[in-house]
Amino acid sequence: LKELGVYASDPDVGEILYQVFRLEEARTITAGGEGAYRFYLQETVGAAGVTVTCSSAGLLVDEDLAPTRSRVMAAAVATEAVTLTPAELPAYIRALPRMLHRNIRITLTAGACDEPLELVGFYGPGLLFISAPDGTSCSFTKGVYVERCSVYVELYNLAISGVRSGSGTVVYAATSSFVYLHSCTVDASGVNYGVSTGRGGCLYTVGCAINNAAGSGALCSESGMMTLVNCTASGNASGIYVWNGGIVLLYGSTPDTLGGAANKKQGGIIVKKDGTLL
Repeated sequence: LKELGVYASDPDVGEILYQVFRLEEARTITAGGEGAYRFYLQETVGAAGVTVTCSSAGLLVDEDLAPTRSRVMAAAVATEAVTLTPAELPAYIRALPRMLHRNIRITLTAGACDEPLELVGFYGPGLLFISAPDGTSCSFTKGVYVERCSVYVELYNLAISGVRSGSGTVVYAATSSFVYLHSCTVDASGVNYGVSTGRGGCLYTVGCAINNAAGSGALCSESGMMTLVNCTASGNASGIYVWNGGIVLLYGSTPDTLGGAANKKQGGIIVKKDGTLL
């Protein structure tokens, strides 16, 4: 179906074609199927004749929905690449739709961001990849927070310190399916925890330096899982803190106590790379 004609009875000539609607997107008519199409008409009769207009106020027509439908039905996920300064990144993230239909690869230039970086509520088939090229000084001084995300999130080569108001963790990943923290420096000076996950979250940490936590370098709780691969650490009051169902897996050269005098366990487990428990 591409056109719809409306006929009327003219008192002088009989039946006439009164109005034609041309559809921007064709509808498929199938045998035995049913379809309902609604058209809103406003009719004005004046000296010049009859005018019929269609008001779109308050209506969503099929053409309005077509762009979203095409993304939902897409067989492949497109990739979008952008380059930003660290200071521009939080506003860019806030403006993104929560349902990601594409892979977004963000390359950061040198610089600093003095507000929290919050990646919250993203879902869909896309991913978020945020990186600074090797040798680029790129810092976030109010922490990084990934919460309630079902999309893959990767953070690469960032220097992260400080916290947002009310938080005790520099890098926090909770209720998120998979967060990949790669080659980042986490400075937890004056902060309780360097990195943490919980509430079923998964934080995969590779080649990161986690230093100077006033409490523990890493916190894992509430059925969260954290993997520490080839990480370094120093100056942490305690190393790894697991409680209430948290699981931490160690691999490669990551020290058993993550730069602290000892680990702490309250209802969680810490597993060495050979499978034995600490």
